[in-house]
Amino acid sequence: MSIPTPPKRSGLNRILSLATAFLVATFGLIAVPTTAGAADAPTLTVTEAPRAGGPVTISGSGFDATLPDGVYVGIGSSGATNFYTAGIATESTIWVSPGNPDAGALAHMEADGSFTITLNAPAYSDGASYTVYASKAHGAGMGDPSQNATAPVAYEPAAPVTAPTQTALSVSATEVAEGDTVTLTATVTPAEAVGSVQFSSNGAPLAGGNIALEGGTAVFDAILPAGPNSITASFIPGDSGFAASTSAARSVNVTAPNQPATPRVTVTPAGPLDPAVDNVLTVSGTGFEGPGAADGTYVLVGETSVWQGEGALPRDGWIALDWVRAPQIVDGAFSMTITVPAGKLDPAKSYQVATSSSGRLSATDRSLDTFTPIEVQQPAAGGPRVTATPSQNLDPNVENVITVSGTGFEGPGASMGAYVLIGETSIWSGGGPLVSSGWLAQAWVRATDIVDGAFTVNITVPAGSFDPAKQYQVATSAAHMLSATDRSLDTFTPLAVADIAAEPGVRLSASTVKQGGQITFTGVGFAEGDTVTAVVNSEPVQLGNKTANAQGVVTYDWVVPTDFEAGPHTVTMRSGTTVVSAPFTVEALVIVSDGGPGEQVGQCVARAVTGGNFSWGINGSFKNYITGPIAKGSFSGGNFVASGGAFNVNDGGVGRANFSGSIVATGHGGLLNMQLSNPSIQITGPGTAILFAYVSSTDATGAPSMSGTVAFANLHFSGPTISAGSLTVNASATLTAAGSKAFADFYPAGTALDPVSFSVSLGGDVACDSSTDPVKLASTGAPTDAGLAPLSIAALVMLLGFGLIRTRTRARRQHA
Repeated sequence: MSIPTPPKRSGLNRILSLATAFLVATFGLIAVPTTAGAADAPTLTVTEAPRAGGPVTISGSGFDATLPDGVYVGIGSSGATNFYTAGIATESTIWVSPGNPDAGALAHMEADGSFTITLNAPAYSDGASYTVYASKAHGAGMGDPSQNATAPVAYEPAAPVTAPTQTALSVSATEVAEGDTVTLTATVTPAEAVGSVQFSSNGAPLAGGNIALEGGTAVFDAILPAGPNSITASFIPGDSGFAASTSAARSVNVTAPNQPATPRVTVTPAGPLDPAVDNVLTVSGTGFEGPGAADGTYVLVGETSVWQGEGALPRDGWIALDWVRAPQIVDGAFSMTITVPAGKLDPAKSYQVATSSSGRLSATDRSLDTFTPIEVQQPAAGGPRVTATPSQNLDPNVENVITVSGTGFEGPGASMGAYVLIGETSIWSGGGPLVSSGWLAQAWVRATDIVDGAFTVNITVPAGSFDPAKQYQVATSAAHMLSATDRSLDTFTPLAVADIAAEPGVRLSASTVKQGGQITFTGVGFAEGDTVTAVVNSEPVQLGNKTANAQGVVTYDWVVPTDFEAGPHTVTMRSGTTVVSAPFTVEALVIVSDGGPGEQVGQCVARAVTGGNFSWGINGSFKNYITGPIAKGSFSGGNFVASGGAFNVNDGGVGRANFSGSIVATGHGGLLNMQLSNPSIQITGPGTAILFAYVSSTDATGAPSMSGTVAFANLHFSGPTISAGSLTVNASATLTAAGSKAFADFYPAGTALDPVSFSVSLGGDVACDSSTDPVKLASTGAPTDAGLAPLSIAALVMLLGFGLIRTRTRARRQHA
């Protein structure tokens, strides 16, 4: 420790010192004049220290101001007897002297023996305590404790740990008659949250709508006011352990007696519109009935700021408008075109197609007011752009294949490709990390599939997935770990679902299916709640009874028996007097020879994975550590959706399921950063499987240290459960040696992980490959995904390693 040395004493001071020594030696005492600076008991006081470490103010009083060298003051570990035995580092020390501050002292002591200084206290650490020490300077305090003083360092209290919550809301109906009851159900996660839920309509709390949570759920039977109701559910915590949260809004329209149907409008195209050309929009409306439609309806195009239905319709500010006369509205429906001239749209502004009662009624009648957003094409240099085809009038009763094309997907954000997702607009709007769950369909566009910033991908949304009462979008995001931090590829393209009542019928997932394959029959056009019976002919096979959903849709997934007669067949659905049917063809399973004399063997056939999911948290102790008071981080994701694969159900379920989704764990202010994404599970034999995953991490400096696919966990189970259309596994999981590297060997190979349970649905036949053919699998071993980066060594910083680095650095400083 380097301590400043005092200035040399003057000749007079040396003479006085010699005289003093003579008097002491001769008479054994000397009379010392009393000074204002002398004190009997020096004391120290210290202000409260920040928990993250930082400045504290230290006040001293009662010190001897006649001492020429003053005192040293510093902060060290508690338990020492004085300043010198505390082992205080130079940077934690101040020399306080009554002499001239310019002579080398770092702080000045007043004549009354007081001083005020500032030192930096270390960060709070469990099990550690710190003390402020004062002793005579320049080693004098080693034998003279008269100026020794101590004061403990107290820290600010820890901020309460508040767990985040999510509130989801469902409604029993989206349109009811006035006076009817609507059941509102709120689900709060985690289910351990304590408190109540306040249900509100149009921003106002519903009377009697504050319901106590029971097992994470609150249910309220509400009678809502007539008209449109925007319903929300807000979780009100009952203690400080959980944070408040509010659900996305759900719409419920309450119709008064004899009230006309709700007017609805679709616009084609709704965007993105090219502002440089004339845009001809087709505007179609339904529900334009009642007294408000007596003179027809106005159709207007303009900025959303022009009018949102507050008061009379303004006549000015629109860029295009037209009048649909009453005779042109048939049974409440109309369709017309309106042209938006070139140069009238500004990409920086928001636009809409609005409708209103026409003529004099436009000033007072609000029954035909609608507002449909339209999107304007952004300049080519403005970043990523997306178009979706089709994007308008999507039939919710059928399977919709949407072609998504993107341009401008370039730069560092595209280094891992892009995610393309379809779902409700309320799921995610780009305000933070990509939300991994809740989407109807999604796809991963690999970086190699993006050429000059452009890509095209087809995404299938199953029949019955869309709800006409909700709003949907195509969203994009940077992929893998970048989806949590990089917002450069975020886009949001609206989709419009047609509010139509389908003609009764049966729709098929395919017109032909092989023996042993799967085919989906979708019945549409039934009434909500109808009981529908389905049967396959010519050889009658009863598929059972199902209840039509809110859209009047029922769905049957049928696996064709391997001995079912090949040839033309018919599926028939019946509910009361409604009978619908559709033809399809069953093809024979191909039989091939293995080359042996006279021997016939079946072709190796697997079943494609068509859906499924699983949830996983890797390891409970790791998750608790990340979100605990030491790492003070976050742990998100863990919900994975099946994105492909196949299983050989005839050979014990050998095969692979691929999943999309990710887990993101960050802590220690971002120094610890780990992401596990897009896992795949390979069943290698009876009761054994391997979980592969893309893992990325950073080192202690925050620099990337690992990016690759590893065999992360070994799975063990009693055997897959295989039914007609699904495969289910409930397995224990242990960490592999490669997975251990992802934790910098903090968790050794063989460490028990959270159990892995997954279930996938199985579709039609596909040819076997190295993951589903047991012979090939035995000869080649469990495969890894082609095209993915090879494994690199992880350097994920766990608390132990980080703490050792900090401790050793501090020790070196103390002994410098």
